[in-house]
Amino acid sequence: MHISQFLQDHVAGWSAPQFDLKCVGKFDYTTSIRPCEYLAYARSDLESAQSHRHINGLSNAKRAIDCQVDNILCSFGLSRKPNFPQKMELLGKMGLINSAIVRKVVKTRNLLEHEYYNPTPAETEDAVDIASLFIQATSRPFLAFAEDYFVADQGTAKPIDSERIVSSILDGENPSNGYTFEEAFYVEYDSDEKSFWIDCVHKGKQVEEIEICSRHPFYTRLVRFSIEYDLEHHTYAPEVAGAAFLELMADLANEI
Repeated sequence: MHISQFLQDHVAGWSAPQFDLKCVGKFDYTTSIRPCEYLAYARSDLESAQSHRHINGLSNAKRAIDCQVDNILCSFGLSRKPNFPQKMELLGKMGLINSAIVRKVVKTRNLLEHEYYNPTPAETEDAVDIASLFIQATSRPFLAFAEDYFVADQGTAKPIDSERIVSSILDGENPSNGYTFEEAFYVEYDSDEKSFWIDCVHKGKQVEEIEICSRHPFYTRLVRFSIEYDLEHHTYAPEVAGAAFLELMADLANEI
């Protein structure tokens, strides 16, 4: 069954579509030196008495930014783009940064493009502050990421079968795979394969399965949704998140 048919034949009749988060994960940094360490080096540079402290501080602020960017792209299985603007564009599509932060970060990195340039104390301090702001703004995937959730018609929730759930856990299975709703989308992110798996569920059974891998043009939109609706930062009503996801699926149906 094509997703557009699933939306038309089944989802259109849902009485109360809502978002139901089941599992939150987080990513690990892939580099031996983390961005926060480069940031600590930059702050230490500023406090030193060396004459080249501002050059070193600016260089480490840039390393902190570049390290953060590459860790994010690598964690999500996205290719490391050849230039910095393309990398920043990807982060924007993932909903991690806004245009104001982009402008400040690019300006900071551009200071180092001038050969033999000795930055002023104010420029270096600003660069370190911007690097700190950037890392803070883009760290959400390393704190919480919605990797297992339903968007379902809440009126079709099944009674909780505690014995089945305990049995599934003891057998090393995901208890959600039994589907807790008769009518739903069930979404699971595979961190090893860097893919989203979307199950279309009707009458408690999977009628379609869709894989969205990191090469798919829709991948960053699903990443953005899963970051925005994680447990720690979730500020939306379940029905609002559910409606947002159904809009995504309508867009996806037009693309595949």
